[in-house]
Amino acid sequence: MIPFQLVRGVWRTIAVFGVASAANAQGPRAPVTDPRDTITSFAVGGWGLQLGDRDLSIRPGDDFARYQNGRWIAETTREGLERNNSYWRDLMRLPARRLVRILRELADDRSLSPNTAEGKAAAFYRAAMDSVSIKRKGLSPLDPALRRLRDAKTHRDLARVMGTEAGDWTPRPSSVTVQTFPLALFAIHINQDPRNATRNAVFVSAAGLLLPAPSNYSDPKDEDIRQAYVAYIAGMLRLVAWPAPEQRARDILALEARVAAASWSLEQLRDVATQVNPMRVAELRSFAPGFDWSAFLTAAGLGATHDVIIDTKNTFPEMARIFAETPVDVWKARQAFAILDQDAPKLSDDAAALALDFRSRRFQGNAASQPREFRIMLAADASIPDIIGGLYAKRYFPPHVRAATEDMARRIRAAFDARLASSPTLSDTSRRRARAKLAAMQLDIGSSGHTRDYAGLAISDTDFFGNIRRARAYEWRRQTGALAKPFDRNVWPLQPHNANYSYLPTANAMEIAASALEPPFFDITADPAVNYGAIGTLIGAQMAAAFDRNGRQFGANGGRTAIFTPDDVRRLDAVRDSLAGRLSLIEAQPGLHLQGALIADEITDDIVGIQIALDAYHSLPTAQPATVLDGTTADQRFFLGRAQMWRAVFVPNILRALVATGRNTPPPIRINTTARYIDAWFDAFDVQPGQALYLEPRSRLRFLF
Repeated sequence: MIPFQLVRGVWRTIAVFGVASAANAQGPRAPVTDPRDTITSFAVGGWGLQLGDRDLSIRPGDDFARYQNGRWIAETTREGLERNNSYWRDLMRLPARRLVRILRELADDRSLSPNTAEGKAAAFYRAAMDSVSIKRKGLSPLDPALRRLRDAKTHRDLARVMGTEAGDWTPRPSSVTVQTFPLALFAIHINQDPRNATRNAVFVSAAGLLLPAPSNYSDPKDEDIRQAYVAYIAGMLRLVAWPAPEQRARDILALEARVAAASWSLEQLRDVATQVNPMRVAELRSFAPGFDWSAFLTAAGLGATHDVIIDTKNTFPEMARIFAETPVDVWKARQAFAILDQDAPKLSDDAAALALDFRSRRFQGNAASQPREFRIMLAADASIPDIIGGLYAKRYFPPHVRAATEDMARRIRAAFDARLASSPTLSDTSRRRARAKLAAMQLDIGSSGHTRDYAGLAISDTDFFGNIRRARAYEWRRQTGALAKPFDRNVWPLQPHNANYSYLPTANAMEIAASALEPPFFDITADPAVNYGAIGTLIGAQMAAAFDRNGRQFGANGGRTAIFTPDDVRRLDAVRDSLAGRLSLIEAQPGLHLQGALIADEITDDIVGIQIALDAYHSLPTAQPATVLDGTTADQRFFLGRAQMWRAVFVPNILRALVATGRNTPPPIRINTTARYIDAWFDAFDVQPGQALYLEPRSRLRFLF
């Protein structure tokens, strides 16, 4: 999951509903057809909790995460661990396994028409599996892009090359599993216009960094990252015989360090209000004159564009100055490396090994090389996501799961509305606006059923990288063509096979992908209390995101408008800042403190989401809070379901990356930190003063109610 930024993406998490009729189904599940088609197979009990994971020597009030998951944590080996061991890791991998099997089946069917969605998917897979042809071509498919760079003589030439890179050379995957870094100094996006939610607009964003966080370029603790980065750059440049690769690698680090110093911090990027800055292109030319904006936009296919929206406005003049002051040869090497970083691992085993050693092991743990078929699925996901999303939903999102999860989302919204209606902390004006926005919120569950067939996109079964390039250009033409059309609310950014969740402020839409609706997040046969505690709390958190520091700046139709009165905003900001300060005192590992300001909104949303999901569970006609299953009450099962969902162990590198970027709160901390602000959790587990997680009632922060 990635943090909220208006233009660059919105991804968080969400969940669903179990039918009451199966609440007392004890014992193991019936065998599945293929154990690989489920995350948990036989690991979770018949009613939804793996009680064998618990460590009953630990009191819930001392460490709730270990109370539910302690035995599993103790028995989980760290040696050779890739990134982390968690249900979330398994959830992200499950769609890939399923899709690989679908693609393999389609590829075996030579009767499919190349003009159908299935035929295009089959051809893409066949070309990607042709390892002999791919190896024979090597890095030669990148020659046209590298030749453009080698031929550039002036900064104007470079601006033109960057425009091409920011336009149809940039992959624009909907999947959060496909990580990309902006190639050029500035990135371009076509997105919903926050000034007028019915239309699309051109966004230009400051970019230029190929490491995950600006602090990676300056923090003394990250010197090892910088040294490894220089070695990685030089290794990539050597693959294409770029002149003086070692010196250019040092130049590139120095250049990006200068860009990082001019860039906003990740904390600043959390404030969406400051990132919507409309500007005429003519004004932009005089505002940031060191960069040739006309050459850049024209090369991107946007030469007729008269106005844009820029994000970090005060950085643009300095970015343009850096561009003008940096020698052309340094920029050429930097852009060559950016292209190699993005695409060379798809074409060369040597490049893949370099990227694995740096990108994966340095930031994501001791990652092993991904199986070829999994990498092919990622390439398809980045190229024809609507096709494979449609294939996934057709096979793995049955109507009864859709009905159950949509019912759950509606119940949680009703519970949220009831809380807002009686909120003792919000003014009448704020309550009225918030309820109107909640009532208008689009609840997108599973899949939209609105997919493109990619008519006019030629997919060859013998040209792997050509398919990728044509798909990128096709998608960019589609997006630029949307500038002349109304914004389409029926198109979901989140695909069915992208195991994730999101709230989109400019659309006022909450999304949960079909592939996120799997045990133990949602299990149609499980006790409803467990389902509401797991996926239900994620649904609630996404609804709450509509009213956090960023979400509250957008109205019911997605346009910019204030939801809360100034007095309510001041109170909510004070509570959030208090939470951020408390979070910053917590260590993810010895000496590694959380950045509270980066994760305070996520934790705030979680706390609200837990409360309204529990209310929704209690409102079920079939809810039986007094029912005891295996010694657990319904409210205990609710909280244990959430703790089970977030069970995880991490390698140190990925914890370090999580904290540096603020992508998510480490799960054990997320479990414990949220629980201690929920009154019902104290009651469910009889948490008393003197226990580590105990908070006096007056210290339990109150947000919307």
